Amino acid sequence: MSNNIQFHSDTADELHAGEAVGFYESDKSILHVYSPATGHQRMVANDATQAEHMFQMFVAQISEKTHKESFDSD
Repeated sequence: MSNNIQFHSDTADELHAGEAVGFYESDKSILHVYSPATGHQRMVANDATQAEHMFQMFVAQISEKTHKESFDSD
């Protein structure tokens, strides 16, 4: 039986930095992630723990990228 897990970031700010969702398909070992800044991406994750860690890293990267782009445009 598959154990699919959804992830939602709760770190979104006024720039929408950190706004992201993820969906882990355990039977396929695939983590789907989406953010307005990057669109949809797929990653291989061995288990739910790794998927959660990868999602947290994804959120941190898009937060950093969004803030950097915001400051560069000022």
